[in-house]
Amino acid sequence: MFDNLSERLERSFKILKGEGKITEINVAETLKDVRKALLDADVNYKIAKEFTNTVKEKALGMNVLTAVKPGQMMVKIVHDELIQLMGGTHVDINIKGNPAVILMSGLQGSGKTTFIRKYAQYLMEQGMNIGILENDYGAVNVDMMLLQDLMGDNCELEMVAGGCDKDCHRRRFKTKLIAMGMCGYDRVLVEPSGIFDVDEFFDALREEPLDQWYEIGNVIAIVDAKLEKELSDEADFILASEVADAGCILLSHADEATAEEMDATVAHINEALEKIHCKRRLGKEILRKSTPQLTSEDLHRIMSSDYVMENYEKMDLEEHSGFESQYFMNVPMTAEKLQKVAKEILEDSSCGAVFRIKGFIKAEDNSWIQLNATHNGVRMEPIQEGQEVIIVIGEHLQRDRIEAYIGAESV
Repeated sequence: MFDNLSERLERSFKILKGEGKITEINVAETLKDVRKALLDADVNYKIAKEFTNTVKEKALGMNVLTAVKPGQMMVKIVHDELIQLMGGTHVDINIKGNPAVILMSGLQGSGKTTFIRKYAQYLMEQGMNIGILENDYGAVNVDMMLLQDLMGDNCELEMVAGGCDKDCHRRRFKTKLIAMGMCGYDRVLVEPSGIFDVDEFFDALREEPLDQWYEIGNVIAIVDAKLEKELSDEADFILASEVADAGCILLSHADEATAEEMDATVAHINEALEKIHCKRRLGKEILRKSTPQLTSEDLHRIMSSDYVMENYEKMDLEEHSGFESQYFMNVPMTAEKLQKVAKEILEDSSCGAVFRIKGFIKAEDNSWIQLNATHNGVRMEPIQEGQEVIIVIGEHLQRDRIEAYIGAESV
């Protein structure tokens, strides 16, 4: 990414080649390309705009030495400002202290987005400015749409675009955090879809310049209270690695589970921890409440939960991408038909190990209905806003079989 940015900037400076002096016109032309290069490198728009405005002000206010060409002077100014942007010693990122980064871990479909909405609202009620970083690793980012109404003076949303390999995705993740470090947030909430090893999250925040700009706040793991009993070894590893370092584990959908089912879920988590040779066993860290049931006292406890550092045996996941997802957009289907199809897919083992089907459809009266289906039941509930999408989540999904049930091709 940095090599590409360097090449783009070099092309931008060619505009000034041969110019006798710096003028407002040639500076504007040069900085237009500089801004585009920064945006293409995933720099936040507001940061890119502020950066080019600063360069413009310095360039027009500087007397060019006779021995220095205008192009050389512009390179010097941009170079100095990039150093400041990337963590120069004289940059004050946040006069109130470094923002804390909060990691929301959990398997797909566990309820992370619902919790993020509740937690973000609580933090804003405490007077905090927050940023939310959603990761879209090779998927349609429905979560961004579900969080749109949080956006305002105290909350901004950013997304790491998918459509690339894991290494590229992780680089984009770090670049976004670099850009967000300039925005004066008190908290940055990260939903790391596609970044399964929590250690990689810690590693990223200990690299320059992020180690100067952020502090690790807490790790919150979201686990479905009615966790699937049969998970692959890979899925069990992901589950265990996500809870191993968590300061708090929330059993989502607890209002739908019995005490015995929640006990079974906790036992499954502890067995998964044992499988990866992690000494930790969970007990008091677990909060057995669904997100809507959380009180201000619960949220304060979560905010103070911190994180732990546990050792465990790693698994090579290069050939395993965690839970898979199939996405279907704009499928014409009634609520009754969708409910029937969801149940059939869940019951048909030839579709793969399907754990959850969720999404939204528009009813005949143009209202929105939300689907949430598991082996424990199919729920259809009204929702204020939605997007016509159906998402099938599981392992070893059989694309053709699922498409036959839905009656459309997945995206």
